[in-house]
Amino acid sequence: MRIEEIARLAGVSMSTVSKIVNGKDQGINQKTRERVLAIVKEYNYTPYSSVKNTFGTRSFLIGFLSAGSPEMTGVQAGVIECAQNGNYSIVTLNSGGDPERERKNITMLLRNNVDGVIWEKVGEESHAWEEHFRERNIPLAVVGYSAGDPSQEEAMRIDYTRLGYNAARRLVELGHRRLGCMIHPGKASAAPFLRGFRRCLFEHQILFDEKNSVVDANLLDHKVFLLGLTGFVCADEASALELCRLAELQGLKIPENLSVISLSGGGGDGRLTRLPLPLYAYGGHVCGALIGRIEKTGPESPDAFDWDIAPEGDASVSVPYDSRSKGILVVGAINMDVLMNMDELPQAGKTVNAHSITTIPGGKGLNQAVGAAKLGANAALIARVGRDYEGAGIHSILSEHRVDAQGVSTDDRASTGKAYIYVQADGDSSIIIYAGANRNLGPEDITRSEALFKNAGYCLIPSELPPKTIEFTVEMARRHKVKIIMKPAALRTVTDALLRKVDIFVPNEKEAALLCPQLDTVEERAGHFLAKGAGTVIITLGARGCYLKSKTSERHFPAAPFKALDTTGGADAFISALAVFLAEGYDMAEAIRTATCAAGFCVSRQGTMPAMVDRTTLELYMARKPEV
Repeated sequence: MRIEEIARLAGVSMSTVSKIVNGKDQGINQKTRERVLAIVKEYNYTPYSSVKNTFGTRSFLIGFLSAGSPEMTGVQAGVIECAQNGNYSIVTLNSGGDPERERKNITMLLRNNVDGVIWEKVGEESHAWEEHFRERNIPLAVVGYSAGDPSQEEAMRIDYTRLGYNAARRLVELGHRRLGCMIHPGKASAAPFLRGFRRCLFEHQILFDEKNSVVDANLLDHKVFLLGLTGFVCADEASALELCRLAELQGLKIPENLSVISLSGGGGDGRLTRLPLPLYAYGGHVCGALIGRIEKTGPESPDAFDWDIAPEGDASVSVPYDSRSKGILVVGAINMDVLMNMDELPQAGKTVNAHSITTIPGGKGLNQAVGAAKLGANAALIARVGRDYEGAGIHSILSEHRVDAQGVSTDDRASTGKAYIYVQADGDSSIIIYAGANRNLGPEDITRSEALFKNAGYCLIPSELPPKTIEFTVEMARRHKVKIIMKPAALRTVTDALLRKVDIFVPNEKEAALLCPQLDTVEERAGHFLAKGAGTVIITLGARGCYLKSKTSERHFPAAPFKALDTTGGADAFISALAVFLAEGYDMAEAIRTATCAAGFCVSRQGTMPAMVDRTTLELYMARKPEV
């Protein structure tokens, strides 16, 4: 199409069309300019070649000059869509972070006489090239975040300050007060992202500790978990995923033990709570503002893009561990149980044949932790296993049952404990224990896992541990105002000093007789333990139920009407259920009745840990209001 045809369609002179096409349209009415440009673009009008080579001639080309950052892929898609809607073509060049390559790309854009340029600068040396665009009146839109670049308008920057603020705000709203910010210090976006993070902490009156709150993603290792932080905001997704991987290797669960939020350019695999960068929309915003400048239809200072976005989903965020409903902490042994069924228990000088043999995970520590978890409690365990096949299997089981295993350490000096359990036809059992790694659980393990006490309502101590470890655990629990439930499973004596620190003392009939041989009845022995300082005493009586004695109550509770098949884990089921329901606010009598039913379910099944009842089954049974 010729210029005179453009002029006729627009209802103006050829001179006016020429001035508008060649950028010499000062003084021409805005509506006239818009009408002429619309017809020029619609009919793809191209000036004569002699005119094309003069500066200022319209080419309807926009240059997109990227430094190669990952974010620019999403930005570019938005730019292309906006340009096409405006009848512009895009010339896309990637400098890959190389200043020399950037210089060559700028020369190429100038040679193509682009109408405007969207530019992600490689670095400070890029500023010198702006003059070449200014000489030819080529409008620029500098994108990304170019720290210290006076030519970049705040309105056109990716607002990492707002993004850092919003990421931190999500964790603060959940109740986190000990937060970390993970950045790559060498990236231009690091400083504004950290600035937003700090601003959020300041506004919510949370202490910012430069040494502990800022983590260099390039130096990330397991030591980061020693800082005591409950949540992290990460400036990129790869670093966030690596943080999660290292956390899981340390036995931490995401988000139960650690919350993580990450910036994301899009996609993601669902494992992270993401703060999605709306790069496509941002690219369209930038391109639209640039076209407005080119065509003189928009303001010289465009509106800022709105970066006020919120994190998506809860895949990797939760309330802080120490502010959730109080959980159940178990400090006890882990064994691999070897279970043998026979008509009668072995006796000296007599050979007994076993009908079956089964190997299953057990130990009172593991049984009680899994029992509490299956009833819906936030359960954690402090224990030791060997660096062997059985130890690796234990970690898988804890993960499967969602027991917090950060307190379960691996022992290089001993193998995983073993328990050889003999079960006769009527359900009675006898057990031989090989302590293994359990004997090495010491005060240092308790100190290392002190954070677990901060969210515990009850600490269960089955007591098959070294005496110094039991005493240290009791002191740690009292320091954090955690109630103590102790079963003297392996104690031949119990001191008055220890009893005075125990809230609920739960021996079985034989254990009570061993610890108090001078008295004859269950009632007398319970009274003895109470007089020595125990807060409450519950003596379990197997098929006859249990006996409760406290300062305000004294009564027998019958057993639940279940037929016993294997009594091995009954006490563990009783104690874990007792703790769970007391922690939920049940009174003692109701908690004991419920725990008695949990024990009944357990003894009616073969094994220990697998026989622990789940919450749904127990509640359905209790809804029938059995007479227990």
